[in-house]
Amino acid sequence: MTDSTYRRTWLAVTAAVAIGVAGFGLLLLALQPAEPRQILLALLGERRIAVVLAALSAIGAGVFAGVSLLRPQIAYVPALVHLLDRLRSGQPQLRVKRGNGVPAELADAVDRLADEYERQHRRSAAEIETATALVAEERDLLAAVLSDLPAAVIGCTHDGRVLLYTPRAAALLHAVEPDGLLGLGRTVFALFRRSVIVEVLENLDAAIRRGDARAEIATRLPTRNGTVLEARFTPLLGANLKGFFLHLHATDDLLSDAGTSTPHAQDSLRAAAPVFDFAAPQAASAAELLDAPLSTVMFTVFDTETTGLDPSAGDRIIALGGIRIVNARIVSSEVFETLVSTSRSIDPAAQRIHGIDAQMLQGQPSFETVLPRFRRFFEDTVLVAHNAAFDVRFLEVQGGPELALPAVLDTMLLSQVVYPVAEGHSLEALAQRLGVSVIGRHTALGDAIVTAEVFLRLLPLLEARGIHTLRSALESSRATALARVRY
Repeated sequence: MTDSTYRRTWLAVTAAVAIGVAGFGLLLLALQPAEPRQILLALLGERRIAVVLAALSAIGAGVFAGVSLLRPQIAYVPALVHLLDRLRSGQPQLRVKRGNGVPAELADAVDRLADEYERQHRRSAAEIETATALVAEERDLLAAVLSDLPAAVIGCTHDGRVLLYTPRAAALLHAVEPDGLLGLGRTVFALFRRSVIVEVLENLDAAIRRGDARAEIATRLPTRNGTVLEARFTPLLGANLKGFFLHLHATDDLLSDAGTSTPHAQDSLRAAAPVFDFAAPQAASAAELLDAPLSTVMFTVFDTETTGLDPSAGDRIIALGGIRIVNARIVSSEVFETLVSTSRSIDPAAQRIHGIDAQMLQGQPSFETVLPRFRRFFEDTVLVAHNAAFDVRFLEVQGGPELALPAVLDTMLLSQVVYPVAEGHSLEALAQRLGVSVIGRHTALGDAIVTAEVFLRLLPLLEARGIHTLRSALESSRATALARVRY
């Protein structure tokens, strides 16, 4: 503190104590039952009430003087606490504003702390960028190697969770199992008959235990809809059988149906990148999922476009889009996008926003057809949306009481958790605040992609506030004022 600050503080304390002691002394004399009081009362006579009131007034004046003189010294504390909180939340460029009673020495000390924090933040960011570039280079190299694989290949953990797949595998399975979904972290048992795979893996494990590390087993593998593919299983080894590679082969007719038999299609598949993540999440119970770190949870980020704003009045979903996040990474090849037919007319105000008209919906699938497909898409994941209450309300009204949605995180509520005093929490405002480019706005898939990018930018800010798990993220969201909004 400066000398003037010390003097003001000392005067405030001294004045408050002096006035308070004097007033308390008078009050004590007025209330004491001893002889001095009787003598004093005899002297004061009828003025005793005035003395008591004067004593109380003196005490009040002392308190008022102390508060008035000290108020400038404590008024800056909430602002300072807020500043430090924002620094901790990942905004190292902020500094203390001078004035408003902030002692210069304290402001300088906080700014020095912020300077050091910013230097460390930049150093850490540079190290992360270097490490990320190295990992990206290694991933690109691996992707180039995998792209040259001539066959449809799926890599799985020992319990059937998908670690990687080639574009040929995705194209082939889409042809033979249109409703099946091949994706990172998904189970391969949703595509093929489980009993056949389990038997093959048992035989493969037995061969490895006999010392045959290069064992492979060929078999005919039925899909869930009965189509039979020629398949070859090879082991993914560690100290024991860690997983397996599934090499798929199909007839020329199936390859033609998959669109992979023409020279142009072959070139396109070679150019397409394989999809892989060797830390694909494992299946978890509901309780385990709640306590799992957010960075390890699989998410489906989604958005809807609607005929209007009120599902209870008959407004309906006319577009649905989604994209998956696995291990805090957007899987851009795993998306869901569809228009949805409806007999409900589109409100002109809504049409001006999303640009969807009745003609575009002709021949599109109904909501009753789309919903089961969407449920398969978000299976085993946590849902994420911006202003999720709006989208969830539409799904609940149209899906009926039997619709059971998983946990849902709302980036609008998470924005209020991270930025409690920010003026706006719209998707545009949040994207701008986090440096996310807004492209394809007001299309279901476009908004889902922007929301996914925003969500990933929010994760480290949530962690800085001690919010590491799905449970803590849900609880923090429910405590916000925006969580009370209903549709």
